[in-house]
Amino acid sequence: MPYQEILARAWRIFKRQRALWLFGILTACSGGVYGKLNLSSFRIQMPNFQDFEPSANGQPPLPPEMERFFRQIEHISPETWLLFFLGILFLVLLWMVVIILLRSFAEPALIRGILEAIENDQPLSVREIARQGKPFFGRMLLFHLLVGGSGFILMMVIVGAFGVVLISTLGIGLLCLLPLMLLFVPLAWLVELYLVLATMALVIEDLDVITALQRGWQMLKQHFWSAVIMGILLTFIHVIVSFLLALLVMAIVIPLVAFLLFTTSTSDYITLLLVAGAFAVFVAIILSLVVMGLLQTYLESAWVLTYRHFLGYPLDPEAAALPVSISEDPEEAEEGEAPEEPETSEEENPPQASEPPLNAAETP
Repeated sequence: MPYQEILARAWRIFKRQRALWLFGILTACSGGVYGKLNLSSFRIQMPNFQDFEPSANGQPPLPPEMERFFRQIEHISPETWLLFFLGILFLVLLWMVVIILLRSFAEPALIRGILEAIENDQPLSVREIARQGKPFFGRMLLFHLLVGGSGFILMMVIVGAFGVVLISTLGIGLLCLLPLMLLFVPLAWLVELYLVLATMALVIEDLDVITALQRGWQMLKQHFWSAVIMGILLTFIHVIVSFLLALLVMAIVIPLVAFLLFTTSTSDYITLLLVAGAFAVFVAIILSLVVMGLLQTYLESAWVLTYRHFLGYPLDPEAAALPVSISEDPEEAEEGEAPEEPETSEEENPPQASEPPLNAAETP
């Protein structure tokens, strides 16, 4: 398995095809995890702001403006809180629909654009990449709904089972479940690896959803250790970039938050600082999405090259990227064998042409 060549070739595609960056950013904005909704439980609990009393030295723990704001929140009725949380729940569900639609459009376009970039080294346009992924929108949407819905139901069943065990054993069963919880992380990583291969099968080999899931499982079994090693390498790259990005975001946000928490100023600049803090958080979020989108483009390029290698394609830039010839005749994908066949047939024809004179000479 040429890991170094795949990573180097993915980097060349990333630098050459800048139009792919947009679809990588859209894919990163729509989330990189299949079906893991991570919704928290919406418990309606009225906040208690009675603790904001002056301390022993006479200084309030918060600025007066913020303390006044929290005391005003205390008078909000429970019905208003209920409507507020229902509105938040509606927005979360609406956002989930938007990101599923966005990912169903951006991800196949990104993969097909990478395939086109492997076959043709010329820079691609955004319109051309979008046209490449448009036929896969319906199948990718069905894929995400099927996988995401199944994962959500399975997660609810697991959480319910854990809750029953904890309640029935008064918390003692948690000690027995700790080994299973430790195994959950590598198991979830392997499931994600399988879904990546299934996604590649759906788009690269132009399969339907069920066949793509079967094909992804087949590829994982046939190339298990190669896929695992490549997954570990790409996960390591993802972790390093995410860690550096987290340090950058913390360097922007933490000083501002610390100043707001420990300041005792009563001036009117508190509102200005809050606005500046919100703007800093917004810039940090946008920066994170852009960086993770660029990283998504590179990682997706590496996975496309890896899957093509599993199919038997070489990493040569002149190799055909679209797997049309695979379903018809795998030998036609090798360009070096085509000119050799007419040469062998030409060598066999001259002896056949010389045989009639010899036979004619022997008959008399």
